[in-house]
Amino acid sequence: MKQRYGYCQCHNRLSSLNAKDLCPEGAKNRRKHSAESKGIVQHDSTSKDIKAKELLLFKKIYNERPPYCEWCKTPIEVFHIINYHHLKTKGAHPELRLEESNIVKICAQCHIKEHSFKPEH
Repeated sequence: MKQRYGYCQCHNRLSSLNAKDLCPEGAKNRRKHSAESKGIVQHDSTSKDIKAKELLLFKKIYNERPPYCEWCKTPIEVFHIINYHHLKTKGAHPELRLEESNIVKICAQCHIKEHSFKPEH
């Protein structure tokens, strides 16, 4: 198999045998460009603003909805972001990220089951 060399996106020179060995800035730019081409990335300041708005929305839902899991009815006594689940995922439907109707208040166990997280031993 023939080896291919990659060019660093920050420098006009041959820099590596594969894309993983680009300089840190070049690798970051490559990932950002790839994600933007798929329409799944926003600028850092916008991303921080959206996360702050999402947190405020979670707090609003915490105060307005009954204090239990909407799926299994387990009591939820403490505010935590793991207790909020987007019915339509943020990755597939970023436009619905801040829609209150797309968010359910669930317990951590239901959230873990929904995403099939594997707990660390």
